[in-house]
Amino acid sequence: MNKIIVLVFILVSCVLLAFWSPWRYININLGTLFGVIKPEEISGLTVYTLSGTLEVYIDGEKKGEVTPEKKFEIFDNILPGERLVNIKKVSEVAGSYWEFNKVVEFEKGVNCVISLNLGPREEFSEGHLIYAVPKIDSDKQTQLNITFNVESPLIQIDSLQPVKVNLDKISVDLTLDKQHKISISKEGFETLEFSFLPDTAQEREKFTTYDINMDVYLMYIPLEVVDI
Repeated sequence: MNKIIVLVFILVSCVLLAFWSPWRYININLGTLFGVIKPEEISGLTVYTLSGTLEVYIDGEKKGEVTPEKKFEIFDNILPGERLVNIKKVSEVAGSYWEFNKVVEFEKGVNCVISLNLGPREEFSEGHLIYAVPKIDSDKQTQLNITFNVESPLIQIDSLQPVKVNLDKISVDLTLDKQHKISISKEGFETLEFSFLPDTAQEREKFTTYDINMDVYLMYIPLEVVDI
């Protein structure tokens, strides 16, 4: 998909690769996404495609597909616990795209959100996984825990001074008084920018008993080949 078209789509809907906010696009509140109205004994997964049709598997069982026309799907009735999430891009040529595989801890009454653009290899794929986990101490401030697929990226939250991550993980205190935008960059990789909290104070308050975990996948920019 043309990068400009992708950026326009994300700006209008999910604001990823400059500005993804899934809550805004599908117009669901934290009650839907993080279990306030979801039965407490089950969990769920919301998957966005940034390019092509994606097949979604949980513990080897196919749950369905996400098409570019619909852009996202919500897969409900997932049993809590550790589940292997496998996402494949539909192609007529087997093995032509990298497959996303990750063991995710699904919490009771909580949804996970995945947004992916799967390329021919992992280094040419991008996206992120966002999920909430219950706080050990509900009185402590909400933590944003980010894991990167590259070492030493540059991270900027809102208009704060960018911070270089020493390795491939970082944890920061997160206020819930406003929406937040995050930018992750590294030389030689596509920059990801997106919003990750709801816009209304009422919805953000539902995060008070959760920390937020985020896995970020930056896409390598191939070197341009110049004929001599």
